[in-house]
This record gives sequence, structure tokens and C-alpha cells, in this order.
Amino acid sequence: MHLCVALEIAQPATPSLPGQPFTPAQKETQQQIDALNALLANEEQQMGLEVALLVSLQRVQGAFDAGSAEWIDKQNQAIIDYASQLVPLLVAEPALRTALQAAYLAAGVQGELTPTDVAKFQDRVRKDGLPADLAAALTELGVDSTAQSSILQDILAVDPAALVSLRGFPEALTDAAVDGANAQSASALADLAGVPPPTTTTSTTLLPGHQVISGLELTLSADVDPSKQTVGLLSKDPTIAIGASGSGDDPTIAGGSLRVRSSAFDNTYSLPSSGWSLIGKPGKSSGYHFKSKSGPIGSVVVQASKIIKARGKGSLGTSLASDPRPVDVVLQVGGQTYCAQFGAASGGAVEFKPGKLFAANNAPPPASCPP
Repeated sequence: MHLCVALEIAQPATPSLPGQPFTPAQKETQQQIDALNALLANEEQQMGLEVALLVSLQRVQGAFDAGSAEWIDKQNQAIIDYASQLVPLLVAEPALRTALQAAYLAAGVQGELTPTDVAKFQDRVRKDGLPADLAAALTELGVDSTAQSSILQDILAVDPAALVSLRGFPEALTDAAVDGANAQSASALADLAGVPPPTTTTSTTLLPGHQVISGLELTLSADVDPSKQTVGLLSKDPTIAIGASGSGDDPTIAGGSLRVRSSAFDNTYSLPSSGWSLIGKPGKSSGYHFKSKSGPIGSVVVQASKIIKARGKGSLGTSLASDPRPVDVVLQVGGQTYCAQFGAASGGAVEFKPGKLFAANNAPPPASCPP
């Protein structure tokens, strides 16, 4: 019964099909493409694991019918493994949707879903059946013709007027109800797998160009010689999206900054445009690289869907007399702003040595960017 309940609430929030990553179309920005690919990659993994989990559940029944205790144990272990892999994917999804929303807002894409739109779609479905791409997607997912017919009837049964309160796109990408369902699913699967309960974040509407990201590592060190203070930042969040080269989001034109703040300090370091360069060729760049031999921040690397890394040394103004947690980090790269928070109660490990070191790891994305 426990397993059945866990499976019932562990359905994918937004099904998608495995396939090749999208590439920029004429009117799409690289930020939109990167954010969309990151979300699709997450959901494709969810879908594959959920199918594997259901198959293992069926095999448990087969092993039970055959009286094989060994294969019952093996399939139960497979179910636990799949469940434990699903948990972090479900936890990460809200931030991925938030990043996609921010990418579309930054590109000036906004639309409103009206009852008339719904009624027109219903008319097309009533006349021609399910759209070919939707039918193909459902078939790929293993949905048979009977189930597809049921989906068609559900679509036709929707009252268009009841949708008048729905938000438009891309605002509707951030939905507290979907976030809550994901959190519920992740908690049930964590319980099933015997892993610690997940720390989830709800999606938040962000200003255009702002992204909240997870942090792999933040290190702040102090010294009796203030000029030997150091800062190190590392994130490998797959939602990292970059601005297009040659636009206002390009730091080689607009420059950038790195802000590190807590209740004990609030320091912002300039990253002038002269220190920035493209990674790759114009039009095909994967990111940006900053270098400086004179400023406190010596190096910054930002690559779409891969990494943010920053290193600095000098008189940084960092005070470690008392534990500074939580520590906010805000990196501005051209018109893009990336926000992380380390040492918060929401998760991550922290090491603190008064007057010497603050080191935090595995921080989840914050709910919002600091003011």
C-alpha cells in the first residue's frame, strides 16, 4: 500500500519526450534555448525513471506469483534506487521552470490564455482529433488509443470560462500548486527510498534577467593581513542561462559585478567590460570569461547550463569574527543576474572557523534574489 501511494503521487508534472536538444530559431534567444533544454533534460530523466520504476513494480508482482524471493528482493531494490534518483530531479524542477520563465520574460515574450483560445482549440480537437504531435507524444509514452480517447473527451469537457483566471505564458510556468505536488511526490519517494526528506524550494516570479541557482561551494578566508583575504565560488546548476553576445546582456559591452553579503558585511566588486571575453566564437559562444591582474576578483567563468566559477584575493572587506551565515552571492554578468545563498537553514553543509574560514557546500537555490 505504501508503495502504491508513493507511485500515485509521483507522476510527472509536465510530461515531455526524449530527443535532441533544441537549437535557437530565428526569434529565440540562447537564454531561452538553454533554459528550455535544461527543463526538458530534467523531465526526460524523470519520465525514464518513472517508467523503469513502474516496470519494476510489475516485475515484483511477477516474481511474487512465481514464488521467487530472490527476484522480489532485487526488484524492490531497483524500485528504491529509481525512487532515490527521482527525488533530486523533482526538487530541481521548480527552479528550472523559474529560469525558463525568466528567459522568456527577458526576451519580452508574454501572452494571455483566454477562454476564446480554449474554445477554438476544443473546436479543432472536436473536428480533427488530438493534434498529431500530441498524439505521437502520448503514443511514445505508451498511452494506448483508449486512454487517448479519454484524454480527448477530458479536453472537450473543460469549461473555457473556468480558465479566465489562469495566468498567461510565461507567468504560468511558476505555479505554487505544481510546486506543492512535486514536493509531495519527492517526500513520498524519499520515504520509500529511505533517504533524508528533500529540501524543496517553491518557484518565485523574478525580475527579467534574474536567476536563482544552486551553489556547489563558497569559500571565504580571512588573514591577519587583510590583503590576503580570499573568495571562491562554484556552481554547476544546469539552469544557468547566458545573454546573447553583442546584446545588453553581453558583459564585454556592459561589464558586471560580484556582490557578497551577510549580516556582517556587504561587499560589491566591479568586473569591468575590459576584463571580459567570449568563450568560443561570436554567435556560437558558450559563455563568458573575466580576468583581472589588478582587481580583487581575478577570474570569473560563466557557461550556459554548465558552470559559474569565481576566484578572488585581496582586501575584500570580509569579516569572519562571527559566523556570517547565511551568505548571499549575486553575480551580475551584463544584463543577467545570478543569485545563490550559502549556509541557509534550507540546506547545505557549513564549516566555520572564527576569524579564519567560512566554507559552505551544496546549497539549494534561494527563493529569490536579495534586495
